[in-house]
Formats: sequence, structure tokens, C-alpha cells
Amino acid sequence: MMTDWRGVRHYVRTRSFWRWCYGGSAVAVAVLLGWGLAQRHVAELEPTTQTQRSWHLQATTFDALGAPWHSYQEWQGAWRAFLASCSVRQRWRLVTQPETYDFLPVAARTPSLWQRLCRQAEQDVDPQDSQAIRAWLETYLLPYRFVKEGNKDEGNEGLRGLFTGYFRPILLGSARRTEQFPEPIYGVPSDLVVIDSESFVACEACPPSLVGQLRGRRVVPYPSRGDIMAGAIDGVAPVLAWAQDDIDVFVLSVQGSGKVRLTDGTTLVLRYAARNGHTYKSLGRILKQRGLLWHEEPITWPKLRQWLEDNPTKRRSVLADNPLYIFFEEAPDDIGAVGSLGVPLVDGHALAVDTRFIPLGLPLWVTTTHPLSTQTWSQLMMAQDTGSAVKGVVRGDIFWGEGAQAEISAGLMNYQGDYVILLPNPSAPSVTSTMKK
Repeated sequence: MMTDWRGVRHYVRTRSFWRWCYGGSAVAVAVLLGWGLAQRHVAELEPTTQTQRSWHLQATTFDALGAPWHSYQEWQGAWRAFLASCSVRQRWRLVTQPETYDFLPVAARTPSLWQRLCRQAEQDVDPQDSQAIRAWLETYLLPYRFVKEGNKDEGNEGLRGLFTGYFRPILLGSARRTEQFPEPIYGVPSDLVVIDSESFVACEACPPSLVGQLRGRRVVPYPSRGDIMAGAIDGVAPVLAWAQDDIDVFVLSVQGSGKVRLTDGTTLVLRYAARNGHTYKSLGRILKQRGLLWHEEPITWPKLRQWLEDNPTKRRSVLADNPLYIFFEEAPDDIGAVGSLGVPLVDGHALAVDTRFIPLGLPLWVTTTHPLSTQTWSQLMMAQDTGSAVKGVVRGDIFWGEGAQAEISAGLMNYQGDYVILLPNPSAPSVTSTMKK
């Protein structure tokens, strides 16, 4: 996936690295973290070393999850998301990284165990049988929660954090520029370069990937959104389609993928391809810094969109103040929104997480507030996406689907909540036999 609506998927994501120095000269660059959707709100990075952690994982029980777990009805949708994560088996290798996930139980860091459990789930469970799904989960998995360090009381609540939402927009557009459709949706520019910094010994402190513009023999910062809106890459980047206005282009950029229904009756399916390497700056922050918005929190996307529509003479400069820009490519097939895990996202059951704490592919039981009912809401979700502003031990961006209804839910989603992770139960027969090998 914002409080500034995903304050801004596919988010959007990350902090700026335009201060790295190499060879005595400053080279402005930024991280390419992968495609994403998200109303991802930027937060300070938390220390992850064992000595600095202020939290730990604590095992609990399914009974402790209370009535919401026992009365849950959406097992089939959650199971589809679970099996989708199982299909990307190489992803389970992520949990074997001791320097990152040493706080997870040994069973959760055993790829062969996850693969065995996935095979059992696929072969032994009828995906239409809700009781069988629940029984399998309760037999082979065990809930764990994040709690403050030193908290040994199983009756205390776990850590809480922010939950926002994102969606896949559907825009109206044209294959050629017209008076009604003047705003370009760009593909990847020919002068954009991505540097694999991990290949350079002298760049050990650099982020994994750096983005810049090739200018002669030098790599310089790529133009910002404001520069691009002013025509900085005209003729350099292909135009995939033309949108009605700059708000639509911004929404598509924030969400990281979407559809464009063209005037000739065809539909263009777009997915994330690259970014300009700049950091995201939320619209809410921009408007407050300019003294143009005094609304108390939470700042929702509907409020922000209304302001943009009501202030056409100011909105272009406001949008230009967010330097991050996303480039797209046409998807060969419409398989739906795809997250960082590489699988199609199931509406309401896919969650973008901070992978420093939650490996992609893990199931989570999320408890927060539903944006439409404002009632406490629990849902079984899968960690299948990331976002640069999705930072924190307990932090999630929920995928709500595509279209107008999903936009409303995602735009209003800005609530505190918590989650428990479902990890292999060490006392389950399959787990025990695997761990003995």
C-alpha cells in the first residue's frame, strides 16, 4: 500500500540515499527496493541486532486469540493466499538468514520443513472445507506474537502498530495525447541505470541497488517528479498511455500497478517496472508544510484527493514536491496485482510488511479496525508484499483489491492494530520428524 494514504504499492517506498560518496565525489543515488504498491508511511528504521532489540517473540495459543478466531468465516480466501505463498518455495530460504531472523524459532528457519508442510497442505486439505483448513492450521502451526523485552506474562497484549491500505486503480486513458487525455504514463527511460552496489567491494555500506541517470561517463541523480512533470524525460521515456489528469498518474504511481481503459475499448494492464530512485514524500506532509491543510489526524486519501480536485491551480506544484516517480511496463496477462513475493494478491488477505521482521510468505492473524465499519476486525493474511514506508516490527499495508470500492477502503484504512505470526508447531508430528533429521 497511506495516512496520507499509503502515504504512499506496489507501497510507495523508501528513504533517500542521495548522499553516498565514492572516490571523493558525491554521487546522488537512491535505493530500488522492488516493485510495490503502498500507502507506505515513512518511519525511522529500528535497530535489529539482538543486543538492541526491545522486543521478543512469545508463543501463545489459538484459544488465546479468542472469539474472532473461533467464529472466523473467511478461511477459503485466506487458504488461497496461503497456497499461493507455498507455490514460491524458494522464498522459504529467506527465513534461514541467521543475521536477520535469528529471533524466529529453529523450526521456522528450516526450509525443508516449510516445504513439507506446504505439500501436506496442498495434498491433504480440501480448499473448500473451512473446518479442514482451520483444523490443519491449528495442528501444524502455532501463533507467536511480538512483546516487549522482559514481558513474560502471556496475558499481556503484544506490540501494536499502524495498518494502512492499498489497491489497484482502474483509470480512463487514451493511446494518443488529446485535450481530454494530456498526462503521460511513462515506461522505463533509456537513460535510467541501476547499479548493483553489492558487486563493488568499495561500496560495502551502500544499499543493494542504486538508481541514477547516465550522463556521458558519469552517473548523476535521476530527475525528480517535478523535473519529469516539467518535461525532463520527454523523448527519453516511452509513453505507454495518456491519462486524464495528474491526479490519476499520481495514484497509479503510488499504487505501483493498475489498469487503463482506453478510448478504443481495449484495456492496458500496467505493472511496476522501475523508479527514479528518490524518496517518497507524503502529500499530507507537503500540504502541512505549506500551510495549506490544517486537518487533524488521521489524514485520509479521500480528504487529500478532494483538496487536489478543489485546488487545480496549486495541485501540480504540490504533486511535484513528492520527488519519487514510478515507471511502468505493460503486463502480458492480467493475473491481478502481484506483490514482492511474486504471486497474485488475494483481496483482503495480502499484507505488505517490513521484511526485517516478517519474512515474506508467512501467515499472520491481523487484528485492527475495518475502515468501513470502524469495528474491530480480525483477518488471516499472508505476508506477500513490501513497501518503503512500511517500517516497524508491527506494521502492515493491506491490499483491498481493485476499483472504486477498493480505493475507498484503502483510502480510509489508517488504524492501530496488532498481529500474531503462525509458525511451525514444534510438537506436531511432521515438524518433529523433520527436525530430528
